Amino acid sequence: MTMNAAIRTGTSSGGTSTSYVSLELAGAGNGTMNGTIGGMTNAITTPTNLALTKSGTGTWTTNGSNIFYGKTTVNGGNLVLGSGAKLDGTSGVVVAANATLGGAGEIRTDNTSAPVLVVAGNPANPAGTVTGTIAVAANGTLAPGLANATGTLTINSGTSSATNVLTLAANAKFRFKLDAGLQSDRIALVNGAAADILFGGNTIDFTDLTGGQLAAGTYTLFTANVADAYAGLTVSGGTITSGLSIGSGLASYSGSSLGVSGNNIVLTITVPEPGQAALLLSGLVPIFLRRRRRSS
Repeated sequence: MTMNAAIRTGTSSGGTSTSYVSLELAGAGNGTMNGTIGGMTNAITTPTNLALTKSGTGTWTTNGSNIFYGKTTVNGGNLVLGSGAKLDGTSGVVVAANATLGGAGEIRTDNTSAPVLVVAGNPANPAGTVTGTIAVAANGTLAPGLANATGTLTINSGTSSATNVLTLAANAKFRFKLDAGLQSDRIALVNGAAADILFGGNTIDFTDLTGGQLAAGTYTLFTANVADAYAGLTVSGGTITSGLSIGSGLASYSGSSLGVSGNNIVLTITVPEPGQAALLLSGLVPIFLRRRRRSS
């Protein structure tokens, strides 16, 4: 299903309100929203009092410059921001267990002009305040990039007053793709502050787009425009020892590790040199022959 029309509500903004128009993207199939979600009918670049919910097991992709004040909730399936798409001004994003938020667009949690709204389930956001956070529950997933290509999911913290703009509960997950030329999916923090990304004991599952031919070297997974952007990590000698770890997908690249380099989180892939692999094989041949001779 593809929808090309914009969805706009209201003719004014700001003030104090707990009343929001709700839009639900549901179903087991896949859908695409090419039009903009939000924006005033008389001022399309002004956020509107709209809240977005993704439910069901299907995948919805939005390609517009969406602009609304309400909360974005991903309760099931996949919500994907297409290349260049935006969630602009949303008062909070919640990714539930067994749901995925991803893509190659931008999420801006700046909402200083938003109506007063309580973001449910966020103890850091008491009644009467709006701080703008992204919270991923246990077994929820953040997956930057598009279906078959690497890409960057940008988190623009704007002027959010939250201590942590992106918070990962224990056992929340990431899913990254790796490709030739040391290319990888990325999560980029812009307009950030110290401790904007809080890890809670999380894993990254990897997909190797090269089919086992990844080059040895450094793959940049997270970038930040500010020092000390990552909280909840234990780092020793540049290597991450707790808070974030490698999950599935790299069994063929034993010895690979996650680390912090400057303002970035990186993955270092180690690949046996062809010469070393040949030496190992050649060393096994005479052993095998000797065993055969002894047994004959």
